[in-house]
Amino acid sequence: MLKRLTSEMTKEQKFSDALAVQVERRIFLVRGQKVMLDTDLAELYRVPTKSLNLAVKRNADRFPERKEHDTCQHEADSNCLYL
Repeated sequence: MLKRLTSEMTKEQKFSDALAVQVERRIFLVRGQKVMLDTDLAELYRVPTKSLNLAVKRNADRFPERKEHDTCQHEADSNCLYL
């Protein structure tokens, strides 16, 4: 029984580690802040980007430290976001 439990924990740990790697790969450093694109976040939650943005706007009070960044044209031109 202990062997089975250890095996299940290992599967769960592997899944958790894989998910953490997926999230870490989608975090970028922009203007000194760690950011995640709305498209990447929507993909992780498996919802359309439009739905995610609408939900965030409707629940703005739940995101007190949330900051939105719009890229400047020179940032987009010079690929500062490394996308």
